[in-house]
Amino acid sequence: MFCFVCFQTHLALYCFANSQVSTALKLLYRARYLATLICGENHPEIALLDSNISLILHAVGEYVLFQSLEM
Repeated sequence: MFCFVCFQTHLALYCFANSQVSTALKLLYRARYLATLICGENHPEIALLDSNISLILHAVGEYVLFQSLEM
């Protein structure tokens, strides 16, 4: 199951590279949800997913959503 989370993460990064921002964010949020269910909130993969989500939001100028992730 965790391999599926990695696949979604990589697919999201490819989508972002092809300017499909909304699809990339949907995939990353889904991957984060699944990784949280599998590994728990304190797993390093969750931090990596949060970082990727934050970088995409920052790149497209969604500063309000970006700041809500900085807890």
